[in-house]
Amino acid sequence: MLTYSGINRPLFIYQNSNLIELKGSKFTFNKSDDVSKGIIVEQSIELNKGTIIYACSDGYQDQFGGPNNKKFSSGSFKKILQKCAQKEYIEQKYFLNRTIENWRGENEQTDDILVFSLKI
Repeated sequence: MLTYSGINRPLFIYQNSNLIELKGSKFTFNKSDDVSKGIIVEQSIELNKGTIIYACSDGYQDQFGGPNNKKFSSGSFKKILQKCAQKEYIEQKYFLNRTIENWRGENEQTDDILVFSLKI
């Protein structure tokens, strides 16, 4: 059983040939006033052997590139994760790296890019 509680970032789970998105809670922090707004929600899902969990920063989706120099987008990222999850686990890092580098082209990297995965 996996319980997830995220703030403004989803967790992706590839299980039974499906990509499941556990959306993060909408939450804001205001350091100057030491005030926070929103409710953090816990979500649980039962995991099977072979399930892959992906956690990521927003850097992959926010990278500019492609033929029209636009952001990669969260929709494109979900499609890439579905393709990625079907590859051998050891190959996934290289697939994700090649994909974003090809997308970025000559553009500078916009933000940090972190994709963390764990196979059950």
